[in-house]
Amino acid sequence: MRLIAGVLVLSIVGGTAAETMLWYEKPARSWETEALPIGNGHLGAMLFGGPAKDRIQFNEGSLWIGDETDTGAYQAFGNVLIDFNSEAGISSADCASGQVSPAVESVAASIDGRPDTKWCMEHHGQPAVWIGHCPAGLVASSYAFTSADDMPDRDPKSWTLEGSNDRQNWTFLHRRTNELPFPERQQRKEFTFATHSLSGTTGSRFRLPFALSLPGRRD
Repeated sequence: MRLIAGVLVLSIVGGTAAETMLWYEKPARSWETEALPIGNGHLGAMLFGGPAKDRIQFNEGSLWIGDETDTGAYQAFGNVLIDFNSEAGISSADCASGQVSPAVESVAASIDGRPDTKWCMEHHGQPAVWIGHCPAGLVASSYAFTSADDMPDRDPKSWTLEGSNDRQNWTFLHRRTNELPFPERQQRKEFTFATHSLSGTTGSRFRLPFALSLPGRRD
């Protein structure tokens, strides 16, 4: 990443504004082949370039897992989602149950509005819990899933939707049990429930605990 950053800096210094402007038809999907790197060799980030909601993936040099003499890999520090719209909604999401996802399939993909991305992780025998944060508040009466470009038996099967304004008290909103796999890939399904309002505090959030299914992965 240091070499790439150096090349970018040299081109900016040596060229005009017109020569150094980068244009893309769509946001990056893969952090490794499409996102743009920035950093100083110790602290870095990958910029995905979303026009309405951007994703910035951070990394820090000490976040290493594994044995350097055998097998190891750097781990992503996390994602910052920037919403350029002032409308209320889910501003960020995390996996409260702690399962780790590949960088290109992180929980941020669950709210990016793109059918060609996915949140995928190994559940390791533990139920997965998704949390969506709504600090600006939200009045909702429906939600939707889009099937990932993956094996149908990895589709969510059973889950519960809950809402909270204080992170302590949760209101039941909706539940689905033993759902069949989506008939098609990248297919959207919408589910409705009685209108529920989040007041707009630091504790305002929705929660989706997913029950386990047989495969070791969840998309």
